[in-house]
Amino acid sequence: MKKSALPPKIPGQAETLQRAISLLGHLTKVGELRESRRNELIELIGACPSPKVAADWKQVLKEYSKRPYV
Repeated sequence: MKKSALPPKIPGQAETLQRAISLLGHLTKVGELRESRRNELIELIGACPSPKVAADWKQVLKEYSKRPYV
């Protein structure tokens, strides 16, 4: 797996994981986030990636969220 395939941090709770996925999806579609949402994403996953990396991270986190131990 490529190094950039995972965000620096993965939220430990399902609720915060879904929020991170949502923010990454918005970043992927729109190309940017408002400062407050950007800061929220950084708090959740440790970084605010480019839209292309956001798309990759979103897919990884969606798969991760399907695991039974999340």
